[in-house]
Amino acid sequence: MIKSQAKAFNFRFYAVAALSLSAGILCAVYLDAALSVVSGIALFALLSRAKKKAFIIFFVIGAVHTVSAAAIYGRDDGLTVKNAYIEGIISELVVKDVDSVNFYIGDLRVDGKKRPGAAYVSVLYDENYIASSPDLKQGAAIAFVGDIEKYYLNPQNISSVSFYNAKKYYRAYINGEVVLSEGGKLAPSLRQKIYDGADAYMSDATVGVAYALLFGDGGAMDGETEGYYESVGVMHVFAVSGLHFGFLFGALSFIFFKIKFKRKYLRETLIFVIFLAYAYLCDFSPSVMRAVIMLTVHMAARASGRRYDGLNILCFAAVIILLINPLFLLSFGFLLSFFAVFGITLYYKKTAAFLSRPFGRFFDERQRPLSPILRPIFGLRRLVVNSVSMTFSANVGAFVFLSLFFGGIPLISFAANIIIVPAVSALFPYLLTVAFGGAAAPPVNAFFVLADKAVVFLNAVARMLSPFSALSVSVGFSAVSGVLYYVVLIYLSKIYIGKRLNIIEKIKTAFKNKK
Repeated sequence: MIKSQAKAFNFRFYAVAALSLSAGILCAVYLDAALSVVSGIALFALLSRAKKKAFIIFFVIGAVHTVSAAAIYGRDDGLTVKNAYIEGIISELVVKDVDSVNFYIGDLRVDGKKRPGAAYVSVLYDENYIASSPDLKQGAAIAFVGDIEKYYLNPQNISSVSFYNAKKYYRAYINGEVVLSEGGKLAPSLRQKIYDGADAYMSDATVGVAYALLFGDGGAMDGETEGYYESVGVMHVFAVSGLHFGFLFGALSFIFFKIKFKRKYLRETLIFVIFLAYAYLCDFSPSVMRAVIMLTVHMAARASGRRYDGLNILCFAAVIILLINPLFLLSFGFLLSFFAVFGITLYYKKTAAFLSRPFGRFFDERQRPLSPILRPIFGLRRLVVNSVSMTFSANVGAFVFLSLFFGGIPLISFAANIIIVPAVSALFPYLLTVAFGGAAAPPVNAFFVLADKAVVFLNAVARMLSPFSALSVSVGFSAVSGVLYYVVLIYLSKIYIGKRLNIIEKIKTAFKNKK
């Protein structure tokens, strides 16, 4: 086989591995552990004769890993302490509400003993002077006397699981004097420095949006603005994922092309290192890890002259992420990210090809050179086709979870994505450049003024379209109907685990034979 025609991971072993692992996790959460293992072995023995041992192993790993994780997270370690000496690093933006200030502390120590995870601290303005202190910034070391108690995990509660997946295990209350000092981890300190640089040149209504676009942290967004974006179905632009890494990858590839950097293996290695650094700043969320894994495989395939199977690599990423933390399977962020990309993998190219057919021959650069008059029209047509195709395929893939958690897909999201996603694609590389340039040389922060104008435009679009959000498509899915939905989705895309089904051709052949 010619090397350039080979596929990386071309047999969809990881698709079935991901199903096996997921089934083991779900059985461990919702069924009796012993019964789930026995039934799982019987079920997956029927799915594959040649690989059944491997599939059974993945199922058992998923079940055992989940049981052990839940036991570790949920066990009573006796940490309900009064008047303890609590130390840590403020790990996220300090959010000031109307009557309180809220923050998380990581690198937690209680009475000198290190504890896993982070603690949530909330202080009323009239309880302690710390509420109005300007020194409360992420990255600062903090110590105080207070009470601390543990949150307990309920694996069947989505919000509880999401809380634990973010490694926030405790609730703390301040009783005495607070001591702040410089220092701490690089990531929160750098994020705070970037936020301060942006805050100096952007308004309160725009700085939170810019920070959320950069790091996926919406803590600084005001509730009204966040509500506009959520109502028009574009909150995905604030979850750092493949969209952001795709922009970063495109920008870096363009730079290396312009400087004529031809050492491809070194080039891909440098891009990978930059990806890891950015993922570290974004706290390695599930969507970030998925994007890094998939783009890394893509770069490896490109550097070696191989093509890769998007569906199989998506499942490969899911296996890696679930082996790291099986409870990510119960997290809304993981489910929405995975199934949105699942839909894009199955339907994006098909949808784009279908939408490109009308008047396609009049705007095809390959058939004839475009005149200066037609070129902008062709570019606009391609932009609309790509945006609609991406929005449609992602929404189709995540439709079950959008219906369960958001009540459906707002129809206005198609128009919103056509405007907002291209605008974000242009704004994000600029924000990234100014943010890290300003962190290295503070005068560069002055360029946040232009970003402020761009975010004002985005906010205006979301606010203008939000009244139309009541028009939505929704279905009340059960567990059975949700599974059936994805089975039909796979069959309609003519993709099945390990082989392809050309349903349309079979129907045509059967019709011709009848004639």
